[in-house]
Amino acid sequence: MHQIDEISGVLRTQQPVDYEELREIDFLALASDGVFEDTVPVTITIQDVNDNRPVFDCSNRVDNELYTPDYDCFYNLQLLDNTLLGYNTLTLNATDIDTVSRKYL
Repeated sequence: MHQIDEISGVLRTQQPVDYEELREIDFLALASDGVFEDTVPVTITIQDVNDNRPVFDCSNRVDNELYTPDYDCFYNLQLLDNTLLGYNTLTLNATDIDTVSRKYL
């Protein structure tokens, strides 16, 4: 998962890191001069980024001629022409698996 360059000491990842899969990496780093050696525990905390798209709840999905595969859901509303100003016509729900501080819904 990670590699430390033996000359520079630079730590490099060897595969992508994803906060939703792994939040922390713990390992022991070893330094040796051929005669003596020392180890130190290292903890890397993965920080979340907004890398997942929100997904709409499609439980009330409408299938009709206007639906296209470009969208997960299609909502078709009909309102009376005398609908009152401020009347709640539709509530949409979406979820995002990113952490709360990274969600922008």
